[in-house]
Amino acid sequence: MTPSLRATALSAVAFMAATLLFLPAQEPPPAVTASAASIVSVEHWRKQQRVAAGCGFFVPAPDPQHPWVLSSLLERQEGDQFQIELGRTMVEGILLAHDPKLGLALFQLKNPTERPPLPIAATSPSADQAGLSVLLMPTQSTPGTPAILGRFACREPLAPLDPTLLRLHLPAPLTLLGTPVFDEQLHIIALLSRPVPNVPDSFYAVPAERLQKFLNDIRLHGKPVQPLLGIAVTKSITAPIITGCRPDSPALLAGLEPNDLVLSVGKTPIANLQDLIDATELLPANQPIEIKILRGQQIKTLKLTPRLKPDISI
Repeated sequence: MTPSLRATALSAVAFMAATLLFLPAQEPPPAVTASAASIVSVEHWRKQQRVAAGCGFFVPAPDPQHPWVLSSLLERQEGDQFQIELGRTMVEGILLAHDPKLGLALFQLKNPTERPPLPIAATSPSADQAGLSVLLMPTQSTPGTPAILGRFACREPLAPLDPTLLRLHLPAPLTLLGTPVFDEQLHIIALLSRPVPNVPDSFYAVPAERLQKFLNDIRLHGKPVQPLLGIAVTKSITAPIITGCRPDSPALLAGLEPNDLVLSVGKTPIANLQDLIDATELLPANQPIEIKILRGQQIKTLKLTPRLKPDISI
């Protein structure tokens, strides 16, 4: 290479380097910025002492002048107080509803705010998607820069016959409880709920379907509710088998009988007892659904209307 060509090449490299150094910073997508702005810190106080600090996020409220914040709350007592951080100001959070089984809490803010609500996905990743990357955005992060902090480890029940939750292997502090877990489209697929007992860096998370049902229950009934079908079932190789129906129960009124095999509830196929439990937990109360059963050699589709099951939550 001649000296003149070498000089020309070096000048081109220098120009490219300078251009790269002074490229304007790329603006974060609006959805990311809005998501970061919608996540807040939540403080739990008891007898003028702070019991715990966690996170929460804005969800759509019936009255925009009284916004809702969804968060995590494992237990509460009479007289407990809650504060939500808005910027550098702490405002009172009124506890509208609490589901101790899932560890969910819904707060209403006294002071109006323009924080945008976050979208909740229609469904969460299934069991065969274990290991799917997720985005967890802590409140300490700079707006518009979500941090990848963990992956799904597995999907398993919190306890026998309890609703199925997501389990995350995540090296995170307890102050992140209540944080939303996002997919790549920044839709919420879960809420970080509670640590897994005796398992380091592992947390249970409430899936999107259960978050949505919790919010719908509050809008319709003012509290979390559980649907009542009134059936007793036993395990089977192919599908749960009905062993009996309670007197005057929705199942009996729908025409279900002992020895019926449950094939589907609504649009959810049923392959085992856990599937039936999960599908039942998500049913809306007082709304008819179709239940498909196998009776002898014949498949039947019946209509069943779940009733409200008594619930002690506010």
